[in-house]
Amino acid sequence: NKPIGGIKIQFFNQENKLIKEVVSQQDGSFYNSELLAGAYTFKPDFDQLSRLEMTRESEDIKVQFEETLKGEYSAGWVIKSSKKEIQ
Repeated sequence: NKPIGGIKIQFFNQENKLIKEVVSQQDGSFYNSELLAGAYTFKPDFDQLSRLEMTRESEDIKVQFEETLKGEYSAGWVIKSSKKEIQ
């Protein structure tokens, strides 16, 4: 599978409330600088994947951001999806 740009990534707080949505870059990466310290879950927009005839292959990604003097940086997560098999 190659990275896909233009996919909506949704961020949910601990109460499972959608608080932010970003769009992946052409190389599949995504960036957000507006989240406060705390626990979050992020995942692709399932409605968009369905319209693109794609399915998600990875679990929800749960992260914990801690407040630091230098800020917080995290990388290395992968959200996998694939084309649905049409029968």
